[in-house]
Parts: sequence; C-alpha cells; structure tokens
Amino acid sequence: MRHGRLFVVLAAVIATIAAGGTQATAKPVPDGPGGLDRARAGALPPNAVPGSTPERRAAWDKLSPKERQQKLAEFQKLVGARLRADAGLRAQLDAAKAFDGVAGSAPSWTDIVAGRPAKTAQGSATPRFTGGTSPLRATAGSGILADDDGDGLDQAFEQQVADAFTPLYHVSAGERGGTGFAIFTGPPQTPAQVFGPVPPISYFRVQPLGAATDPAGTPVGVLRLDYLTLWNRDDGFDLGGICGAAVDLVESLIGADLLIGGHTLDNERSAALVAAPLVGGFYNPDPAAYGAYSYYTAAHEGNPFGDNSTYYFFNPPVSAGLHIELGIARMKHSTYTFNPDGYPVIRPEIMFFTYSVIDSLYFSGVIDIDTYFLFLFLADQAFFACVVEDFNEQGGFYAGTRIDVGEPNQPINGANFIQDANSGIREKLTVPLW
Repeated sequence: MRHGRLFVVLAAVIATIAAGGTQATAKPVPDGPGGLDRARAGALPPNAVPGSTPERRAAWDKLSPKERQQKLAEFQKLVGARLRADAGLRAQLDAAKAFDGVAGSAPSWTDIVAGRPAKTAQGSATPRFTGGTSPLRATAGSGILADDDGDGLDQAFEQQVADAFTPLYHVSAGERGGTGFAIFTGPPQTPAQVFGPVPPISYFRVQPLGAATDPAGTPVGVLRLDYLTLWNRDDGFDLGGICGAAVDLVESLIGADLLIGGHTLDNERSAALVAAPLVGGFYNPDPAAYGAYSYYTAAHEGNPFGDNSTYYFFNPPVSAGLHIELGIARMKHSTYTFNPDGYPVIRPEIMFFTYSVIDSLYFSGVIDIDTYFLFLFLADQAFFACVVEDFNEQGGFYAGTRIDVGEPNQPINGANFIQDANSGIREKLTVPLW
C-alpha cells in the first residue's frame, strides 16, 4: 500500500513538472546588504575591506608560488604560538566558535502573536510580498473531513492555508547539471527522482500549535507552516584561484573546517507562523482569515561559522494571499529575502576575530608591514570574494508541485522519509522554531 501511494504521488509530480511551473513575476528579488554596505554600517571589522586595497593585493602579487606557500606556513606557525600565549585571543576564539545559529532563538509563539517580538535581525533586508492566487499543488490528500496525519486538522484545509502563504521562489540560474529539486523515499532519505531547479518543488507541513491572544485580546488559533525545499545535493562554494590559500589562512586561524564543501542531500526550508480568530473554540476553517506574524528563513542552518538564518516579525500580520519572495542561492541553496549575490557568509564574529589576530601579530612586531598587508589581503579575499553567496536572477516561481508531508510520527503522501533522523529532516520538523 505504501509503495502504491508513492507511485501515485510520483506520477502526479512528474505530470505537473512536465506541464511546466508558473513563473509569477520577472521582477527581481530586492537587493540585500552586501559586504560593502555592511562595512559602511559598522557591521564588519574596521580593517575589513571588501575588494581589498592595492597595497594589500600588491603584497600577494609580488610573491612567487613557493613564497606564498612559505608565508602561509609561517602564518600557521605564528598563529599557533600566539593563541597559546594570549589568553584574551583564545577566549575570543572560543566565543566565536560557541555561536550556534539562530534557529529556535525567537520569542515564543504566544508572545509573538501577542505583539511582543524582538526586532528583526540586524542587517537583514525587509521582505517583499506579492499578491495574487498561487496555483494549487498537484498531489492532494484524502479530501474534505480527512485527518490523514492525525494532527486534528483536515487535509483539505491544510492544503488551502499552506497555499495561502506559500513563498514565491527566485531560484538562482546556473546550477550544475544533475543538481535539482527531488522527490524522496525512505527512511533513509533517498532521492527517487531528480528534477531541475525550476519549477520549484515544495514539501510542506501544517502544524497546530495551540491557542493564544492577539494584541486586541482576541483568542486565536496558531499554526506553524513549514515549507521544505529539498535538493538532491549541495555543490559547495565555487572556489578557485586564490580562494584556496585565502580559506586555508582563515581555517588555520580558527582551527576548524568552515564547512564550505558540497554534500549529498540538501534540506533547505522556510517557515511561517500564522493565526486566525477561533471559531467556536476551534481553529478557524477559513484560510483567508489567517495572518502571518513571523517568518523564518534558513541559510547555512546549524553551521557555527556561517549560520545566516533569520527571523522576521510583523504587527499587524501579513494577510493571507500575500506571498513572501525568497531568493535561493546557487549551489548552496540558502534562503534569503533578498538577492544574496556576493553576500558574505562567514559571520561577523569570526571576521572580527580573524582581523584582530592579524592586527595583534603586526602591532606587537611579530610580522612586518608587507606580511601584514598580505594576511589582510587573504582575509579580505576569503570573506568577501570566496565564501560568498552566488545568485543569478531568473524570475520568481511558485512551486507548481506541493506535497503535504503530514507529521513526523504519521507521514502522508509517501513522505516517510521525514522520519529519517540521520539526514536532519526529522529534526527540522520536531524542534520548535518559535
């Protein structure tokens, strides 16, 4: 029976993708805060220079390949000795390494709905929303008055409310051949068939959280809407040329792998927190009555050096039928509310630490001015030219295929792969976001 259901789901998906997705808008996703903008805003170390400087570049250009390798080896030796001797620098590094991302760091969903959220994360762009009716997904559940996943909500209602807030995706052009959205079996989570990057495929989950009170004192029913954009693989950052040396310098400094390589399976996501007035003490059955109080976008989620996941809060809430526009980066598939092309991935905490160590080596007389410029140049390259997002606009698309996965303990529509605890997909649905 399980395999028969999966066959039906796959057949519907293939038919929908063969028919083509819906390109909703050619208007590009909004520009975001690039490296230079962040530097001007004081969000980056004062001696960090996106694009670097002629003096710093000259310090690299004048060296032979052998001399460059010698300088990098010298840096690794100096850093090790310096960190062992300087308790302050060691503490700074430990603090930077201790960063664990932002997932789950938002106020509680009851506080958000009541109008008591924290401010949107510093440096993030204001999301843009587009109106209009998004096309319905291809694979339906059992229909009206059917609670296939055991969460107390009708599957037809889940489809409708998820469609009312489904994102408009700007998926970057230029993916490598063979990389794309996929339909999965499992556990273990395994690609059953791989499609292209457009039109997008969206798996979704609608989770009832409970009742809360809005700012007007009205009792409301609160839902968490998860939108999963699941790829067969992550192709890593597009590194070449000087980037190998630049990244080696930073990794030797922090004593850790920046986790910039590719890997199989890439489970990306966004989520929305929505609510509507209760009707007779129960969830409101009208999808149009709901409003979005908060959104979450995942970018390098869980990477202690590059987690750029972000929460957004809205009061009054965003109306049903308005769809958040999201940019999906090339190769890494991180999710942003803006055009992330050139956006620095490594967190400012790590940048501040890196430049402070280089400063310490120079101002204490351990290295000369030429070596100082050389190390600054490599840091500039690593942070603002190498470990950055890549994005090529090709317009906005609604996911033409949207599959309700149900709940982790009771999957539906052949989505048993969400029970895989090793791929990280189950954790994304079981760990609270708000």
